[in-house]
Amino acid sequence: EARPAAPLMHSGRPGAGEAAVLLLVDDREQGGAWRGAGLREFCAALGRSGARYETRRLGDGAGDFSFVACSPGGQRPLPLLVERKGVDDIAASLKDGRWGKQQEAMARRNEALFGGGATVRYILEGVRAGRLTPFGCPCGRCAGRAADPPVGGCSAKGWPSMRQVTEAVAALEATHDVVHTRTPDETA
Repeated sequence: EARPAAPLMHSGRPGAGEAAVLLLVDDREQGGAWRGAGLREFCAALGRSGARYETRRLGDGAGDFSFVACSPGGQRPLPLLVERKGVDDIAASLKDGRWGKQQEAMARRNEALFGGGATVRYILEGVRAGRLTPFGCPCGRCAGRAADPPVGGCSAKGWPSMRQVTEAVAALEATHDVVHTRTPDETA
């Protein structure tokens, strides 16, 4: 559940007594295609799109984005959980074990809040099959892996190969609602 604290950033928040849908953005959100494009840049893209949003610290399994229905009686979560990933974030998540843990946490939240009836959507930003950018590692070990180069970092340090990332994305697409976007503006 979202922490009831003052948002860091917001745009178009519903006024008192107004009914509306509000996008909640996790205040730790840094993912997507452009590692340098952090929370402020993404929220600027949301603002340009006209989205009503606010940033909050979202709970375990909430994903990067959740939606709430606002009414005079308060806020009610809507059955849509969204996780945004860029290729570097997918590679890092595979490396440190977050990939499976995040999917499991979102499934638990879906079951607890919505009886399993929510849509769990992944936005893969800048991730296109066959168009992943390998890591240009200067070590000799990675240089010998031209057919299956590492993604995100050096294979000697545990970073996954292009094949592993491609297979993880294909498995995700087979079991979840996946949307591909090119840029933060297109995601917004």
